[in-house]
Amino acid sequence: MKHLYLIRHGQNPFGVNDQYCGSSNPSLTPEGIAMLHQLKAGGGYPSIEGLHVYTSGWARTEETLRELYGDIPHDIDREYRECDFGDLEGVCRKNLYGKPGFRSWWSTPDDDLPYPNGESWHHVFQRTSAELHRLLAIDEDALIISHGGAISATMYALFPEDRPTVGDWLLDNGHGYAIDFADRRAIRWHDIPDLSQLSCCRSSAESSIAGI
Repeated sequence: MKHLYLIRHGQNPFGVNDQYCGSSNPSLTPEGIAMLHQLKAGGGYPSIEGLHVYTSGWARTEETLRELYGDIPHDIDREYRECDFGDLEGVCRKNLYGKPGFRSWWSTPDDDLPYPNGESWHHVFQRTSAELHRLLAIDEDALIISHGGAISATMYALFPEDRPTVGDWLLDNGHGYAIDFADRRAIRWHDIPDLSQLSCCRSSAESSIAGI
């Protein structure tokens, strides 16, 4: 693999209402579809020629692929699904303090600590890293329509010196990252859509996939 493209799905009702959305399966909002069309019209998305295309299989990623690229052949990659937020699924962030046990859970934030009856970020790191290893072994360029948490976990693992936390890699809907690899090492990344013709490129010290 020389190039990997990760794009976050478009806006859905959970995002509009600031609700946790991991294992839920909402469709895109009409406004979300319009935003994708506007972004596409501006250019800067990668061509899918020569790429193996995947989605996570959730409605919001399937619909995003269709709006950006049409009804094209693709595969489902469940390992790039969103984090399962457990008891917080569907909960509006402003109402978190009303959830039983939330205070004790939130008072000790830890990547190894799962959301109540849900998934930990450590597990998200593990499954996305293992899947990235698999994709690198296949040795074909790929585009994955995925989710904010899964993409952020991947970028944080690959470029730990570029941004201090996983949350700093969170994307707006319809945006993504293009990652260049050489000898199974991630060497640079840039934003998608790339409206400035790579002028926004950043580089990091080479990061070995073996370290994630």
